[in-house]
Amino acid sequence: MCERARKGGLRFETYLPPDLAEWLLDLIEREAFTDPSEAVFVILREHSEVELHPDLREELLRRRMQAVIDHPALLDSGDDVRARHEYFAAQQRNPAVWDSEQARTEPPNLQHLIESGRQDQAIAVLKHGIRRVGAVGPRSAQAALKASVRLFAGDLEATIAFMNYRHPWLTGSTVMERAEQSDEGLEFVIDMIGAIEAGVHV
Repeated sequence: MCERARKGGLRFETYLPPDLAEWLLDLIEREAFTDPSEAVFVILREHSEVELHPDLREELLRRRMQAVIDHPALLDSGDDVRARHEYFAAQQRNPAVWDSEQARTEPPNLQHLIESGRQDQAIAVLKHGIRRVGAVGPRSAQAALKASVRLFAGDLEATIAFMNYRHPWLTGSTVMERAEQSDEGLEFVIDMIGAIEAGVHV
């Protein structure tokens, strides 16, 4: 499985307890994310970046511990923990299920479009987007296609999320904005994609 994941990524199902489910659906309703899969992608990406900074992890832990010290009611008793586990187990028997067909039409895979000679269709899909777009012109479209094939195995949602990401390297611009800005900006984004592909955390 690890070898397949390295080549093509990983899809999986998960269960969210009611409070997290409500929080996530509220974010989707406010268009912070297009669907749960994009939320998982973005949040795990951010978490992986935090993992590179032990000082940030330690600060988060200190704040959590201080919150418990300041508000002892936040500390669960053993009975509370068991009750919550039993509640979650019961809820998992009949949870709400995200229906991608009901929520939206399943997006096409960009890599499949490119490999079948339908690159113009892939660009049109990127420019149309899913609530958000992944390209606004020829330079950003070129960058998005490269990111889609080299980083996301053609996944449209992941590509759009990446192109809209305001990366620290880009001084406040999104990847899409930097690529569309100039030929030099496009070259920089393509180099960044290559670095990510090579395993550099950027």
